[in-house]
Amino acid sequence: MGRPGLVFVYGTLLAGSGTPANLWLEQRSAALGAASVPGRMIAIPTRLGWYPALLPARNPRQRVHGMLMRLDFRPGDWRWLDHYEGVEYRLSRIWAAGRAVHAYRWAAAIPKGAMPIKQGDFLRWLGETGRQPYCEPPPRHQARSRPFDRA
Repeated sequence: MGRPGLVFVYGTLLAGSGTPANLWLEQRSAALGAASVPGRMIAIPTRLGWYPALLPARNPRQRVHGMLMRLDFRPGDWRWLDHYEGVEYRLSRIWAAGRAVHAYRWAAAIPKGAMPIKQGDFLRWLGETGRQPYCEPPPRHQARSRPFDRA
């Protein structure tokens, strides 16, 4: 698959999450507006905070809320983002706001300790529960990025 120009983000990459990953993405993208996609969401705990996972919907009314972003990536940016998302995610084509876009969807077994986010809104869930988002500083150099430690 060629690298997409439009991506749906729904977690630690969202504006308002206060994460280094969001600040990194804001420098390389433009927000196109709020959107939602069919699906359900879980929150996964780590020693560095919580991060969400987008899963298939169990019923047609289930939605995950986030933002559409137009990417302006430089060489090496996709490698960094793929590392950040981790091997548990797959970049998949989905429909949001009436158009085909891409999103990182969960593609692994659901880990122990994961919690459902019934309203499908990660930032709202963080605010309601008082939990903190997964927060790992971005690598110092683009070319020397390292995988993030989520364990």
